[in-house]
Amino acid sequence: MAPSLFSSLFARSGSGLWAANSLVLPVSRLIRASERVSRGDLKAQVEIDRSDDEMGMLALAFNRMTTELDTRRNELIHANQQLDETRRFTEAVLARRQRRCHRARQRRLRHHRQSRGGGGLSMRTGRAGRPALCEAVPELSAIIRRALQEPLGHASGEATVRRGGTCAA
Repeated sequence: MAPSLFSSLFARSGSGLWAANSLVLPVSRLIRASERVSRGDLKAQVEIDRSDDEMGMLALAFNRMTTELDTRRNELIHANQQLDETRRFTEAVLARRQRRCHRARQRRLRHHRQSRGGGGLSMRTGRAGRPALCEAVPELSAIIRRALQEPLGHASGEATVRRGGTCAA
C-alpha cells in the first residue's frame, strides 16, 4: 500500500505543480511585459501558449492594447511634426511680412522727411543760423517734442503764444 500511496501523492503533487506553473508562467510573462510598457516600450508583447483560456484571452487583450497604444503614439508624433512644420512656415511668412512692412514704413518716413525739405524739426538748432523753432516759440516745444517722437513726425495740439502783451492762439 505504501508504493500506491506514494505514487498517488507524487502524481497529485506533480499535477498541482503543473497547474501552478501553468498559471504562474503566463502571469509572470504578463508582469514582465507590463514593466516594459511602464518604461515606455509600447512594442512589448506577451507570448501566448493558448488563446482559449482566460490567461490567453488576457494576453491577447494586452497585446492588442500595446499595439493600439504604439499606433496612437506614432500618430501623435506625426501630427506634432506637422504642427511644427506649419508653425515654422507661419513664422517665416509673418517675419517676411513684418520685414516688408518695416521697409515700407521706412520708405514713407524718408519720403515724408524729404518732402518737408529734409532734416525735419530740431529741438536744438535751426537752419541757416536761425534759432530753432523751440527757441523762437517755446510755447510750441511740447508739440514739437511729440512730433519728433512719432515715426512720421506728426503731432497736433494747442498752444497759446504771447508776444508783446498780445495773445495769439
